[in-house]
Amino acid sequence: MRYTRPARAAVAGMLVFTLTGCGVVQVLTADTSLPQCDTRPKQEATMTSATNSQLDETGLKKVYETCQVTFDISRNELLKEDLGLPATARYVPSVTTDGPIALTLQGSKGTLTARTDHIRFFSVEEEPWVDITYFLTAETLEEFVTIIRDGVEAYGFDKTSAEYQIKAMKDRPNDGFKIALDPGYKLGFEVIYDLRYRGPGHVNTVIVLVTPAVSEPRPHPYSEPTS
Repeated sequence: MRYTRPARAAVAGMLVFTLTGCGVVQVLTADTSLPQCDTRPKQEATMTSATNSQLDETGLKKVYETCQVTFDISRNELLKEDLGLPATARYVPSVTTDGPIALTLQGSKGTLTARTDHIRFFSVEEEPWVDITYFLTAETLEEFVTIIRDGVEAYGFDKTSAEYQIKAMKDRPNDGFKIALDPGYKLGFEVIYDLRYRGPGHVNTVIVLVTPAVSEPRPHPYSEPTS
């Protein structure tokens, strides 16, 4: 059993929120030096076969031309070699764009779709596997709450726990909150929403952590074994 370290990076630059369906949010940066993507893609990314976007030099060029990234994690794995990289590669390159890129993750029980301008990957040189992190943002508490509730529906987060956190933010809207919701497994892989609410006048971020290899709740590392 392996455990993924939570990502803590924030998206830089000026950001704009747009809701496009179940937990799907587009994030727009103001950095025009980045590859440009249409802010309103005419066609969502679709996966008709077990294919993966390639992240080598040639593959990244195609990603930026099409503004689409697709990964098949229905077998509960995503390997560096699946992405056109050596199994011993030191790192997997991030995907960063000016304007939203369409991300599609096909699981064994459903498909995650999102629009984001920043996708990062967690990997270590000694291991072949890859985990995925991407970012959603909201400028208001209402938008932030919508993201959370859409995640409950789309990914299977515990509704009672999510509503408890929503109430806490609504009761103290000027306070900052940093908390991760319990994982959801509805699509056949683990999704975690790591919430970064900063209050009015700030860009509030949801760091989405996806672990392909985990498809069911993991035991707490400090829990006692059951007989």
